[in-house]
Amino acid sequence: MQRVFPQNIPPRLCLFFITVFIHSLATLIAGIYLGLEGAQNAGVALLILLLYLGTFVLIFFMALPRVAGRLSHHTRRLKLSARVSIVLLFIGIIAEAVIITPCLINNDALLLGKWENPIVPNDRIAISYQACEVLFEGKNPYTNINIIHLIQEFPSLKPSILLKGRFADVYPHPTEEQFNQVLNEALANPDNPPQEFISSVNYPSGSFLFDIPFVSLGIDLRWLYFICTLILIGLIAWRSPPNLRLLVIVGGLVSLPIWNAIIGGSMDPLYILLILLGWILRRRLWIAAILMGLALTCKQTALIFILLYLILQLRESGWRQAFQSAIAIVGVFLITNIPFIAADPAAWLSGVLAPMLEPYVPEGVGIVSFATLSTSPVPSLPFSLIEAAVLAGTLIWYYFNCRKAPQTALLLGILPLFFAWRSLSSYFAFIPLLVLGAVIIEEVNISNEDTKIYSAGSASQSPQENPKARQRSGRIPQRCVVPPRPR
Repeated sequence: MQRVFPQNIPPRLCLFFITVFIHSLATLIAGIYLGLEGAQNAGVALLILLLYLGTFVLIFFMALPRVAGRLSHHTRRLKLSARVSIVLLFIGIIAEAVIITPCLINNDALLLGKWENPIVPNDRIAISYQACEVLFEGKNPYTNINIIHLIQEFPSLKPSILLKGRFADVYPHPTEEQFNQVLNEALANPDNPPQEFISSVNYPSGSFLFDIPFVSLGIDLRWLYFICTLILIGLIAWRSPPNLRLLVIVGGLVSLPIWNAIIGGSMDPLYILLILLGWILRRRLWIAAILMGLALTCKQTALIFILLYLILQLRESGWRQAFQSAIAIVGVFLITNIPFIAADPAAWLSGVLAPMLEPYVPEGVGIVSFATLSTSPVPSLPFSLIEAAVLAGTLIWYYFNCRKAPQTALLLGILPLFFAWRSLSSYFAFIPLLVLGAVIIEEVNISNEDTKIYSAGSASQSPQENPKARQRSGRIPQRCVVPPRPR
């Protein structure tokens, strides 16, 4: 433990492990509670909500530079709490391994499936497989997806449900009998998928273009997300000061929500990796813009991160560079999507906008969990308005505070989704690690270099008199700051 928490560790980094423990507890309770048929306990829903809000507060504190000084008097207690959190998280990992190992032996879990009998944990993975197959045949994935054919191939697959057609008057979701009735009728006529089930690509083209090598080789797509996660952890460790690399590796290993999200088939590791790369390389305008554009073409949720990224570019480097970045990001997005837009603009647009426009069942760990407690229909419009208000508030707050706390964007970029009609736990799984990486790479590294610069200078020269230290610590405009190159 002493090597994980060196003597001079910034105390706010200890918050990461406490955050991951609370986050894991919230995810565990939510997974059990949401998996219970007819679960309608307001107390449990409130507990989950408070635990998630607690994780957001701790992540926010970790991202605030000015918190570092205030926490310095509590370093010992923070280290102790972090150590206890690590022990409890390892116990959780062992417990999950005991449960998952029998599935691994039976070839019924993560990463062991073959193309002839692939593991398909959700319809997003299944649709991506089919989208690649359709593309191999020279067809448009946005017009040739059939969820019923996929269910015939993978009988255990559960399609995403829409509250339309025969489910239009059902709330919060159809009963098992109602679901099976629609499914059985659809299986009898598989060429016409019912409107009650999602049967289209609902993401930009990067959501399946990156999958092509894995699908063509018959490899479980979760290998892609697993590899992206390892690269993410490795990147943060590589760019960290040597004394903090073990902390990063241990932090990645004990991040249970991350590994559970991968097991569940979350595609978030790919776009999160691209967001972090674009963020730390933002001084290299065109490279960063390409990375951000690729993140946006993978998943729509990257858009909020990009808006905050452009605000920081505007405040750090001026409107010209922010405008150039925006043009480049849009250009990358269009280049990767233009073939499908040209082939059928209406199909592409309806697919990409489906998460915002289609009547999905209410689902998630955010405030929508209270909407599922009622059997009387609750309109989704208030949730959309609250989400929009939170988004506007985060953009305005960040505009005025981004130069003081730039890394808060990597939390604020996902926060509005907590108030949305759909706020799946996988949306938030990678945020603690993302913020930790940005804080270590962009702030802890620079702080350490400031110390070296000051130590090498005259003993009589204060930090305020040292221009290099002032530049790196942000006491002069940050647009002049150049992040340290990789070692």
